[in-house]
Amino acid sequence: EQLLSFPHRCVLISFETRNILTELQLGILAHAFPISRARSIAFATFSAGAPIGGGLGMQMGGLLTQLAP
Repeated sequence: EQLLSFPHRCVLISFETRNILTELQLGILAHAFPISRARSIAFATFSAGAPIGGGLGMQMGGLLTQLAP
């Protein structure tokens, strides 16, 4: 008996992959920038990406929904 259906497994794998990639990206930033103001700006810029992307994504989704035939 299967515990999870195929779509559920795909969603779980995508979440897991996203978490791994985020950790790798943060590691690359930490390695590329020495401890300085530039490193702080790099981390702040990286951290601002999710809320900005979420807000713009909702706006674009609403716009496309309104314009859809």
